[in-house]
Amino acid sequence: MRNKFIAGEAIRIDGIFRDFPKPDGSQGDLVDPVIIKFITYDSYWKKMEEVIVGPSGRVSLGHYRVFYVFDKKGVYYYEWLGECADSLPAVERKKIVISQYRNE
Repeated sequence: MRNKFIAGEAIRIDGIFRDFPKPDGSQGDLVDPVIIKFITYDSYWKKMEEVIVGPSGRVSLGHYRVFYVFDKKGVYYYEWLGECADSLPAVERKKIVISQYRNE
């Protein structure tokens, strides 16, 4: 079943950061980036907000969480950007659809 996201309510969004895949092809180890940003975009990829995620957003090694409120219905994109020491930045982007208002 697909989640329905409601405008005006906090949505829990998790980001996972891993190192490069291992030589055997398995997933890389979980890592804590030095700087973590959570960035939101509108449906035209215009940046709406950029938030630095601090230690309070850390759930466990490599696992971070934010609670974010989209005020209006529509299509949005979000991005987790992690700058890791001695490595390229880790980026994860996803689409989210806010399909209704609270009282619909």
